[in-house]
Amino acid sequence: MPLTYARDEARRRVTVTAVGHVTLSEAIEILDRRVMDGTWSYALLYDGRQRTGLMDAQEVRILVELTRSLSSRHGPSGPMALVRTDAGGYGIGRVAGILSEDVNARIGLFRTLEEADVWLESAPLA
Repeated sequence: MPLTYARDEARRRVTVTAVGHVTLSEAIEILDRRVMDGTWSYALLYDGRQRTGLMDAQEVRILVELTRSLSSRHGPSGPMALVRTDAGGYGIGRVAGILSEDVNARIGLFRTLEEADVWLESAPLA
């Protein structure tokens, strides 16, 4: 699986690192794991700097709809910092942020881990 999942209890943060191509099913597994692990309200740092390929708009919509459904059952998700350095990944991140606005998702989009970390440290948890 090109996604690794690391839980940091002290910081109430989950870090997901993507390497290579990530499928929609793999992304859904991460959402499900956050619910099962009780980390839905934790901050999420998504490090996509080594990810290749992009999800299409329909796949992003599916993830947003699933997030909406999970939030209605488990409360708001924690803030999410997306780190992408490629123009396409950054653009898809913006689309995800726009589609998530109505569920009060707090999504920050960054080009460096340092910027993402500073933002997550200042963002209140759900």
